[in-house]
Amino acid sequence: MEQDTDIDLERMSDVDNLMWIVERNPLLRSTMTAVTMLDEAPNRQVFEEKFTQVTMAIPRLRQRVVANPVSIAPPRWEVDPDFEQDNHVRWVDLEAPHNSIDHVIALAEDIAGTPFDRTRPLWEFALVAGLETGQAAFISKLHHSIADGMGSIQLMLEIFDLERAPGPKAAPPEITANPKSQVERVKNAILHERDRQADAMRQTLEVVRSLPESPTDRVRLVADTAASLSRAIAPSTSPLSPLMANRSSDSDFRTLEIPLDELKAAGKAAGCKLNAAFVAGIIGALRSYHDLHATPVETLRMGMPISTRTDDDSATSNSFAATRIEVPMTIDDPLELMVRIDELVVEARHDPAIALTSAAAGVMSRLPKRALTGLFEKAMKGIDFSASNVPGVPIPVFLTGVPVTGQFPFGPLSGSAVNITLLSYLDTAYIGVNIDQAAIPDGDVFHSELSTSFGAILDLA
Repeated sequence: MEQDTDIDLERMSDVDNLMWIVERNPLLRSTMTAVTMLDEAPNRQVFEEKFTQVTMAIPRLRQRVVANPVSIAPPRWEVDPDFEQDNHVRWVDLEAPHNSIDHVIALAEDIAGTPFDRTRPLWEFALVAGLETGQAAFISKLHHSIADGMGSIQLMLEIFDLERAPGPKAAPPEITANPKSQVERVKNAILHERDRQADAMRQTLEVVRSLPESPTDRVRLVADTAASLSRAIAPSTSPLSPLMANRSSDSDFRTLEIPLDELKAAGKAAGCKLNAAFVAGIIGALRSYHDLHATPVETLRMGMPISTRTDDDSATSNSFAATRIEVPMTIDDPLELMVRIDELVVEARHDPAIALTSAAAGVMSRLPKRALTGLFEKAMKGIDFSASNVPGVPIPVFLTGVPVTGQFPFGPLSGSAVNITLLSYLDTAYIGVNIDQAAIPDGDVFHSELSTSFGAILDLA
């Protein structure tokens, strides 16, 4: 498909459009939040000037979503003609006694829970100074339609520097708004759909050419793919946990820090990688939490994004497939549990439906918005917990010359009872826990179980 050179004609992908549509239900918001700890507060003027450059270097940060009521194509990203940096970047000075790390996390909770103004670019940054430790914090909030977890890491590398005092960068080009008339928008939408249909036909022909020569093998492949796609889009209307069945829009943020090498070594003890040890730690906590409440369960449904990102994908894109995996809660041996987790994730990665994610999104995004939102509400509510492992940078980074000391990621609940996301930085695995307070009202208890479970996993290292 031809790519538009005019950034005001860029369009949401079908996957992005789905996330945009289903947010009619607040429980399905797809907001990504992170709290980056800094060694100290940066110079305020330098900080603000930095983000003037950043928003020009990353045009998506100056673009808003514009839908055309009569358009048959997904919404466009258009430069906001009224863009004001102060609407998106703010400076917060905390004062004693409300200036602890816990107060920063609570502020991030509030920021994450505030809906985006959908008439403006979908992001917000806050620099929090005045912490009792002498540190500062940088809170970033991005709508998932801007980027996925891996894409957000690439975006952050535009914000953070690899050196304390990097050399001057070439000034990015000025960005000016070029609003389209309704006639231009409709015309572009028709051309976009024409090109997309042609592209879909080319892809279909490529798939047909790649089918096995044997008629039997062809039938088996088509049947397996159809069955896989049916499982992927079939709604699971209720969670498997009777304990964590309620849902709300009230979040409770918690954090954990784990030595990265020890978590990797624990996975290696089972012949697996870090991800299996990470998920095993979560499962152990969920199991003990359910046992503590005298509500044991045999299986829970885990939502996990599978990256489909390639070197050609831009940072401001979503390249992942959302999978649902039923994980066992009855395996006592943590080594055996990690092996089983690894098998289930590998199976999910090779599921034929992964390759059809974009096509399925294109079909579903054409459904009436109310019906689509209802379908996703049922499907997402059936997820008991979400887990995401995002590889971070293994070298020190800086924000306007100030060293970054850690970064806690908080993924969206999107209908699940809890989202637990791991982001590695240097020698530490930083874990952000986003708890739905209606599903898990005793967050302190769950956090304690999580700490204990990961402690047991690390004992295997």
